[in-house]
Amino acid sequence: MNEAKNMQEKFHRVIKNSMKYLSGITEDHINDFNYIPEDVQPHVNEFVRGKRNDFDILSNALNDFDKSSDEYIATQKEMENVAKTLVNVRGQIDKYKNGIGEFKSMLPNMSKGTQDPDYYLNSAIFGNQWDAMAIDKKGMFSFELGSPGEKPGQGNSFRLNEMVDMQNGDSPIITEPWVGKKYVYDLAQKTKKDKDAGQSFNYDWTYNNALTSINEGGANNVIGMAFTDMAGDGQTKSFAEMYDSGLKDNDFYIHPETGETLPKDSVWMKDKKNSDVVSQLLARYISNTMRDLYGTIDKETGQRKKSQSQLATELIKKYSI
Repeated sequence: MNEAKNMQEKFHRVIKNSMKYLSGITEDHINDFNYIPEDVQPHVNEFVRGKRNDFDILSNALNDFDKSSDEYIATQKEMENVAKTLVNVRGQIDKYKNGIGEFKSMLPNMSKGTQDPDYYLNSAIFGNQWDAMAIDKKGMFSFELGSPGEKPGQGNSFRLNEMVDMQNGDSPIITEPWVGKKYVYDLAQKTKKDKDAGQSFNYDWTYNNALTSINEGGANNVIGMAFTDMAGDGQTKSFAEMYDSGLKDNDFYIHPETGETLPKDSVWMKDKKNSDVVSQLLARYISNTMRDLYGTIDKETGQRKKSQSQLATELIKKYSI
């Protein structure tokens, strides 16, 4: 119980401190070639000093060998490797700074579909709240993040190169699906236009078209669509929120392929592994919405059914002198 409480406290502390750190980072910091994040700099300095010392030792040793000897060639190779390592460190510094800048820019558009562990991990690394840092012999950065009470070296290590793809990596930050929202808006406009023109409503076409559009953006887009206000008015609940509240159509709680009962909460929708199922539910939800927008549909003709008052009005007009 205490472990869970301590972890929750650390989660909130990391998020809070990362926001505070990022608020002080500007584009000037990111674009400044000489800028190195304060907590990273000591690690870089120590590593660079060590490699420069290695380079000097090798350079001095080079004078002891004949230029045609194997020793001379091998020593030159080692010196080249040291130089490459220093170049790698420079590249990692830039990659880390760019990651900080990208993470900060993504936060205003972060979707509720982002999983808490992914938000926490990115905040800890790119919000400068990691527990420890290491630079390997090739000059590659990694950051350690442990549970409360764990000693240095006991936590989990995360390589920078595996973290920088914040949108499509293993710990993605899900962002607002602007392209998907625009698609829904355009589809609604088309549906209204078809309705006014007296064209029939094709549910199957609408479903397949929506399913294709949703999946085109990949799994993260599917998650983003499930957790966004598709109407874009800032008031309409997301599909996930309505799902949590309880949709009237119980078919939304049945797996469309296996017939198994789905969880009653939307947490499972945040897992990329479930994006295929979520996309099918979303396509059905969007199609149902468009059908409702079109009006009551006659299944045989695909046309909008007329209300009793409309029929009465037409009769009056027909027999009026």
